[in-house]
Amino acid sequence: MFSWPREELQRKKNLSKKEGKDNMALVFRLPTYHPTCGYKPDEIKVQLRGQELTVTVRHEQSARGPIKIATITLNQYKSENISLDVHAEKIILHGQHRSVDENGFENSQFKKVIKIPDGVDQWHQQRLNLSGYKPDEIKVQLRGQELTFTGKQRSEEDGLQWSRDYHRRILLPDDADLSSGTSRLSKEGLLTIEAPRDPALLPSKRSFDVTMEEVESRIKDEANSSSNAEEK
Repeated sequence: MFSWPREELQRKKNLSKKEGKDNMALVFRLPTYHPTCGYKPDEIKVQLRGQELTVTVRHEQSARGPIKIATITLNQYKSENISLDVHAEKIILHGQHRSVDENGFENSQFKKVIKIPDGVDQWHQQRLNLSGYKPDEIKVQLRGQELTFTGKQRSEEDGLQWSRDYHRRILLPDDADLSSGTSRLSKEGLLTIEAPRDPALLPSKRSFDVTMEEVESRIKDEANSSSNAEEK
């Protein structure tokens, strides 16, 4: 289990006062890794902005940016209340909080296990061949998770008019962070669309317990309801 050094706590307090509580950005120092962990200490970062904690990982040999593997809302928890334990395939976050009210002290805590992805591409990429089109002849529209690409060319030569149209739709995955997406057109006419993946954008899954209704009990209840109605 990792504990914050006293000097680090004081540094965080000073930084918090300087930036303000509503715009606080702290980079967490990580504990000593377990021997089997495939990431180096500087390849995993835990950042806090306000009450939102973000965990990112990045392999040194990777040419792309970091992978965001979790976004957690801490509510009443502060940075000095959080400790981390890094294993080979997961990061465990521990949080503790003590509040004081008229009834005395109230302690609360949480434990969050975050799986570290292995060999997962942190970017979603689409490539389209739009050779012959200029950037101002290409239009990209986004509706929900659907990208629509339209290319239009109009020209006239020797008194003849001709046109060329291109249209394609692509459905992006749920974990694509469209707010950080980019597009670029190469000299060869290859249009590349990229968006970072964020597991926090995936829809949450919920499970419900299914209970079997007792037929005999239901019949008795209906009979009792019927007899009560006749008596009235």
